[in-house]
Amino acid sequence: MPDWSTFPGPKYYEPSTVEPALRALACASSEEEATDANNRVLFAVGNNHAGTLYPAAVAAGPEIVEVTLRGSGWAQHAAFEVLVEGVVFDVEQGFDDFAATNGELVRTREAIDAELAAATSDFLSILRDPAAQERIRVNIMDILDGGDNEGDVIAVLGKLPDVSTQKSFDGARRRFLIEHGAL
Repeated sequence: MPDWSTFPGPKYYEPSTVEPALRALACASSEEEATDANNRVLFAVGNNHAGTLYPAAVAAGPEIVEVTLRGSGWAQHAAFEVLVEGVVFDVEQGFDDFAATNGELVRTREAIDAELAAATSDFLSILRDPAAQERIRVNIMDILDGGDNEGDVIAVLGKLPDVSTQKSFDGARRRFLIEHGAL
């Protein structure tokens, strides 16, 4: 895990909360634990109430993607919801970019989006896996039933660049959502 104290943030950012929140996310085994972990992560790497993310979200991204791809049950469900929020949340004002420990300038939003794009082939393999499709359908439907905006789910799927052409990916994404009752 990175040294969370090296990431800048507003006065509300508490680096010591990030690692425990990510552990709670990976270990969530009930609906209550998943809801708690979701909130803990979104408050650790952002301001869940304001819908904003801090630079620490860049480094937390790989952990969240990993739980989304390889987690089970409630942990995977909670991680997927964190990704949905992460895509639609804005970056906290004043933290659009930051200097990494190596001195490189990192653009917060671009780095978060790049992390999701880097997992494209893994996400696409899950979308093609019949055993995983039911879990994904349940996650999407739970999010839609929970009052979240359908556009949020489509925004997550839309962040995945196509491996051949955007047109064919858009068609595959639309077919998946229609087949699973999300459209």
